[in-house]
Amino acid sequence: MDTEKLITIDDESISLQQAIRYLHGAGELPRFMQKILYQHVLQGEIAQRGKSLKVEDQVVEQAIAQFLTQQKLTDPTAFEQWLQSQGINYEMFRQRIENSIALQKLKAELTGAQVKEYFEANRELLAVVVLSRIVVDDRDLAESIYAQIENFSKTFEEMAREHSVTQDKTFGGMMGALQVGQLPENTRDSVKGKQPGDLIGPIPVDERYAILRVEKYTEAQLEGQLLLQLQERFFEQWTQAKLKDKQIKLNLE
Repeated sequence: MDTEKLITIDDESISLQQAIRYLHGAGELPRFMQKILYQHVLQGEIAQRGKSLKVEDQVVEQAIAQFLTQQKLTDPTAFEQWLQSQGINYEMFRQRIENSIALQKLKAELTGAQVKEYFEANRELLAVVVLSRIVVDDRDLAESIYAQIENFSKTFEEMAREHSVTQDKTFGGMMGALQVGQLPENTRDSVKGKQPGDLIGPIPVDERYAILRVEKYTEAQLEGQLLLQLQERFFEQWTQAKLKDKQIKLNLE
């Protein structure tokens, strides 16, 4: 690489040193250096582990095909234009895909034991529940609403639209999906062991009173998005520990 011509803008060349000065002047140099350090640590770890992180050509090709389909780049002309817009060629693109696969394998290898231990200890909190709610200011009103729903005088959705003070009243009180661990502690305990259709409450929530209905309860499984989230959490901890004591010296002479 010609460090005197790192970037050319129109007909003017910008050297590596000048580019670094620009970053320093804009206050972006620390973030830039942190990214370099991050990649240095990762590549060193991947190289050290060698064969266990080797990515087979077939796996890379499958990942490329999936990427092109997802990004609607299966047309060769469109793909070539995309490569140009990214400032890379096919070999660089392929290496980027291979690196991302190796990184995911590294995350799985580094965090496997921690992820499994955490999952087993927090399985209940990682379960996903879909709830609907009616939230009111008065406990007597909450109890009256509960009774009317329970004896089928009114539907849950009707009472939510009529009385609830939260914005989801528009949707009949539907809150959507949440991990059990995201719920307030008293709500978590109330949800435990309930079945779809069960009513809960009234329970105090932030100086108000809530009636809940369980729409769906899904036991946590260590796979898919949850697995990736936990791997990312513990990998971030590993990364921060690795970076913590690194000494960086910028040589501009």
